[in-house]
Amino acid sequence: MPVAIDCYRQDTDWFENRFYEKSKMKNAIKLRWILAALTMTVGVALRTPSLATNYDIVGEVNDNYQLVTAGQIYEIADTAAGNDMAENHMNTQVKISGTVEERDDMKIITVISYTILAK
Repeated sequence: MPVAIDCYRQDTDWFENRFYEKSKMKNAIKLRWILAALTMTVGVALRTPSLATNYDIVGEVNDNYQLVTAGQIYEIADTAAGNDMAENHMNTQVKISGTVEERDDMKIITVISYTILAK
């Protein structure tokens, strides 16, 4: 009779060990998914530009699609208002309302609206 009990205990231990291994594996898989999601979230957060604020900048539009202010050059972004201003008001003093973004040591201004100050 003790032999049967020992066999039963061995079978039970085997089942408990197997159950323990499965739960350990499930936890490892969950941890991998959590780490992957966290990595993607951090990656997206680092890649998105910070929320831009509106600026009012006064400067002169040159023939290179740039706005030149006192010591600062802004590239004019490809937008309808920006293209209209750059094509029709070269060498003109303007006041621009827009957002500024910095990429590769260049400042890019997205023109929302502009006002002609002097020709």
